Amino acid sequence: MKKKPFTLIELLVVIAIIAILAAMLLPALNQARERSRQINCVSNHKQVMSANTMYADDNLAYLPPLNLGISWADRIDKTWWPNLLAKYLPVSKWIDENNGKPKTGPMLCPSVTDAGTGGGIGSHSSGDNHKIAGYGWSVKMARIRKPAANAAYGDASCYKADGTIVPAFTFTCWCWNSRWMNKNDNNYNLLPRHGKSSNLGFLDGHVESRNYLEMTNDYADYFGHISNYNGY
Repeated sequence: MKKKPFTLIELLVVIAIIAILAAMLLPALNQARERSRQINCVSNHKQVMSANTMYADDNLAYLPPLNLGISWADRIDKTWWPNLLAKYLPVSKWIDENNGKPKTGPMLCPSVTDAGTGGGIGSHSSGDNHKIAGYGWSVKMARIRKPAANAAYGDASCYKADGTIVPAFTFTCWCWNSRWMNKNDNNYNLLPRHGKSSNLGFLDGHVESRNYLEMTNDYADYFGHISNYNGY
């Protein structure tokens, strides 16, 4: 029997069907890919929290400060919190070691595709009140009454005045829920990195993924504080 070739119309219909199926599957594939990155990010946070505990064990129970210098003007090279935790983590390459900017390792969020300006994981410090660390100082673990409810590190970014996002490396300013996705803020904030949620490493060592409502309802003690630092 003589085989009848496809007509141009039939070929276009087949291509259109394939395109429609691809468009239907693409969101699911992207969600699965992001879910995988979020799981990797949780693993990174767990390593950071383990390093945080080991640092405290070696430093009279004090948590890592933002920087060993007493102010931004008096900051000391290679003594940002990523530098201080680096000895307890897999060996990292650095974008800028003086400013505590790792290029590889668990102090980066896998969902941040361009880590040149920030790795996406920040420390709760140097911002509003109820912080646990700053320039040249930090609190002792024993002074935190609710370590399981107090986040030390988490997915963080900086909304610039033009609305662009710069992933955070060194510090975040999380305390007020009004700063969640607050554009034109020009400050480092806790921002949803994985869809509508953020990964958080708590001071007892566990890691959770929380969305905005869970942050502002389940963990709010002081009229909208995201983290309830009420232990000191």
